[in-house]
Amino acid sequence: AIVGALLSASDLTAGTADARKALSAVENGDTESARLSLESARQHLDRADGVLGPATLAARLVPSLAQHVTALDIALGESRNITKAADGLLASADYDRLRYRGRIDIAQLRALSPDASDVHEVLTRAEGRLTEAGAPWLVGPVRDRLDELHSEVSDVQAASGLASHVLEVAPALFGGDGDRRYLVVFMTPAELRGGGGFIGSYAELLASDGRFRLAESGPIRDLIYHGEFGDRTLNGPTEYLSRYGRFHTVDYIQDVTLSPHFPYNAEVLAQLYPQAGGSPVDGVIGIDPIGLAALLELTGPVQVEGRDEPLTAENAADFLTRDQYLEFLEEGDGSWEEYDRLNEERRDFLAAATTATFEELTRASLPAPAEIGAALGPAARGRHIQVWSRRSAEQELLERVDADSALDIPDGFDGFELVQQNAGNDKLDAYLQRTIEYTAEIDPASGRLTGTVRATLENNVPSDIPPRIAGRRVDVPGTSRTWLTLFTHHGIVSASLDGRPMSVGWEEEVGLNAYDTPFIEIPPGESVTLEFVLDGWVDLSDGYELRIFPQPVANPDVVELDVSLTDGRFTGPDSTAGAVVYSDPMVEPITAQAQVLKG
Repeated sequence: AIVGALLSASDLTAGTADARKALSAVENGDTESARLSLESARQHLDRADGVLGPATLAARLVPSLAQHVTALDIALGESRNITKAADGLLASADYDRLRYRGRIDIAQLRALSPDASDVHEVLTRAEGRLTEAGAPWLVGPVRDRLDELHSEVSDVQAASGLASHVLEVAPALFGGDGDRRYLVVFMTPAELRGGGGFIGSYAELLASDGRFRLAESGPIRDLIYHGEFGDRTLNGPTEYLSRYGRFHTVDYIQDVTLSPHFPYNAEVLAQLYPQAGGSPVDGVIGIDPIGLAALLELTGPVQVEGRDEPLTAENAADFLTRDQYLEFLEEGDGSWEEYDRLNEERRDFLAAATTATFEELTRASLPAPAEIGAALGPAARGRHIQVWSRRSAEQELLERVDADSALDIPDGFDGFELVQQNAGNDKLDAYLQRTIEYTAEIDPASGRLTGTVRATLENNVPSDIPPRIAGRRVDVPGTSRTWLTLFTHHGIVSASLDGRPMSVGWEEEVGLNAYDTPFIEIPPGESVTLEFVLDGWVDLSDGYELRIFPQPVANPDVVELDVSLTDGRFTGPDSTAGAVVYSDPMVEPITAQAQVLKG
């Protein structure tokens, strides 16, 4: 009976894995692979059924064995339900019609939504029943097979929930319930702001019944100088106005992205854009050179007037972050008047590059949704593509796919974000490299944390950079002038700059302490080191949770992380030798979960 149960469990696992492959193939638009995987799933499940019935008749009469057979009965039944739901989704899904070819089929999106929802409900029920079936008293080999099956179902259940959510929300986002307008702003990390960079250009994207087109675009100065300074108003967000109102972003729209919490920046932009000559918008999209390069993976090369070489996924980030300034601004007679004229030409080119990319995107034939996600997902997680919607249901989806760029560290979590703001009106942040070291010890009995954030900022500006690019607010050209903010739940015991005590200001934003440094200057070829000594608390009742957010900078921060317990050790996949460690460039948020083993 046990041998028959094991054979059945093996086919159950294989059958469910094939059903999972079928669902993935449907999402990728590969209907032929989906059909083959479903047929294989049926064969495995039929074989499991054939073995489970005759081989376990006697076992069903023995209480201890009957419990094993019942667990497998549940698993088989749920696996068949999953396969049936996948079959229904395949029958209704014409994923080829969901590919964007100048337009996406809204009717097909709506038709697919009920079946996707059914798949998610079936998987949710299966996940729950398999949790109940996987009792600890099952013999090891049977339990291992059921655990493997449970893991397969849990993974695909989460993915199916996301797919169902996307299909529910997407029609309205694509203009299926009336026209939608989205403001697109292009940010440059060469001149850092808290949410990424200075805004250099903008575009207005119109979605109507699944079709996108560019309704408006231009350099940001078109918005800045529309109307009179002082005429525009803002009514929130309150925290944004409290922290950043003194920078007069109501007039200087290029600086709106001062907050590391993109929903705040986007809400401000949505208020200001209609007052600066634009139309009311339903959402805001922020994108930087790395994000634009990700879009070019979908569109292919884009030719921009004013440059012989096309922009590609390979060259766009470097050109738009650094090379554009050298190509446009190193000519001329060296006067600031000539610089201003050439800079206007550069800004016009930047606006043209953004416009050309989005125009190509709106008329391109795009790949399957999964391929789009693979191209844009890393850029979104790294905050190089940031999206906000004024509608809560749509914003929930953006949060779920990590496209909202919110600064969100829940109470009781460890974590921080170190945010830098350019104060030199220059483009030197393109050459800045930051190294962030975080070490901490936590008392497992009380949750008290003591730690240190140490940040080294190295100014690698080339020695031959043209003076006009190197800034005009410093004595030594090429000197980076900046200020930083550490966002964290923890308190600061002390702060220092290159070993000397440093005073920091304190405010609050998004439920976090915001510790502001004074202005700091970093001469060319030199570095400075800031150190923040922390004292705080973390909630260890359900284990240790960590979130460290990246600022979307030109050169990813190198992060060295070492968090340990004063007594005991961390366990789990995110722990190493009893500690939580990390040593790599930070290209997306660092998240970690670990269980606490005291003593």
